Amino acid sequence: MQLYLQKEALKQMGIYHFDSWAANFREVTTALELTVEGSGFRFKSRFNKFTNL
Repeated sequence: MQLYLQKEALKQMGIYHFDSWAANFREVTTALELTVEGSGFRFKSRFNKFTNL
């Protein structure tokens, strides 16, 4: 949505692709979760929250 509403502002910041946007505006956390099979646990990294939008 930000791409459509603030396209010029993103260009001024040098953000042209999703990866550069994500590097600036997201926070990733790693959490322990149960595996699908239920036989153990695994670490999973996900976008947790967005900042400075």
